Amino acid sequence: MELIVNRPKIEWIGGEKPYILMEEFTFRTPFGDITVPEFYRFNGASVPRIPFIHARYGGKALEASCPHDYGYEFKVYPRKTLDKIFRYLTGYYENPSSPSQRTAMYLAVRLGGWSHW
Repeated sequence: MELIVNRPKIEWIGGEKPYILMEEFTFRTPFGDITVPEFYRFNGASVPRIPFIHARYGGKALEASCPHDYGYEFKVYPRKTLDKIFRYLTGYYENPSSPSQRTAMYLAVRLGGWSHW
């Protein structure tokens, strides 16, 4: 893993897409780069509201979900590549910190992401 030198500036604003990227940010990965524009609004990592699932995975992977949501919305890369980028970035930002949680979130986007594609 590389040293994290900067993080995207993300703020909560509420609503249907409650997060906003406050300045343009390029996410660099071995699978490709994604530049997300300033003021892009996104919903974050969608986690089912089932209590035990939400308690374990809710509020995780915010940085990784930004380029993932952008990529899905604008078809920046094929879906499988975007999901690999998501998995890579959850590890890069160590959120969630557990490798098993990162794998579970990756499998969830692989299994359920088709509905948003």
